Amino acid sequence: MSYYWIKLYHEILHDPKMGRLSDPLWRRTIELFLMAGETGKTGQLPPLPEMSWTCRITEERMLEDLQALSEFNIVHETEAGWFVTHFEQRQDADTDAERKQYQRKRERKVTHSPEPVTSRDNNVTRNVQELKLKLKIESEEEEGRSAPAAASSVPKTPNQVPANDQTIERLWQQATGMPTFMGNTRADDMRRIEAVYNRNEWDFQKTVTELKGYYEAWINTVSKKTNTKYSKQNTGWLDWAIAGEVNSIDNGHRKMTPLEKSMLELQKLSEQMT
Repeated sequence: MSYYWIKLYHEILHDPKMGRLSDPLWRRTIELFLMAGETGKTGQLPPLPEMSWTCRITEERMLEDLQALSEFNIVHETEAGWFVTHFEQRQDADTDAERKQYQRKRERKVTHSPEPVTSRDNNVTRNVQELKLKLKIESEEEEGRSAPAAASSVPKTPNQVPANDQTIERLWQQATGMPTFMGNTRADDMRRIEAVYNRNEWDFQKTVTELKGYYEAWINTVSKKTNTKYSKQNTGWLDWAIAGEVNSIDNGHRKMTPLEKSMLELQKLSEQMT
């Protein structure tokens, strides 16, 4: 599985099959390639509701697009679900023969390219620049060997997922059960969730458990001023998550409910097991 990238071939630009697609279907194709890469190497796509949510369209529209692309053999449906056709073969590592073939193509392009009149001077300049770059790299490597290693921001375990907008939205969705952010505080809400996520060292499930605990505490807290429970649309519970404690808006601190204690105990147990 690759969390970061997939192979996207240059030949797509010249593929008649891709060229006949409408602009929306062309974009949908790339989105499906990326979702298949995020799911794994087999080319299997997520369930229809998850695909439609990712593309921000209705399930009916998502199904129409899948059926349209299946006519071009870009995707196909099986009993196990939808798949990107030939995805696994296209994403496999290149063989030695394929690498040699690509190398020969690149060399032919260089050989057949007309050489400009000023190419000799350009070559001299390029050689000087390459030498300077090499010296700079060697100097930085020497400094790096004598300096303490910096903490890496690259995830090191399967539980760790890179922080991006889609990951933050998934954290929100799984913590609250709501499909997307509410109101006009989206940017601030995403920033606060990302702060909690970073504090948990990109551990997705650990962050979901913590956020869910604070969200459940929020919607089950009764305001003494209005005698009603706090609104689900109010994201003040994210302030609790940032602070690491449950507070009452109109009465300072309060005792945690049994549910809140259970959620936080699960979180602590999870931390001890990792």
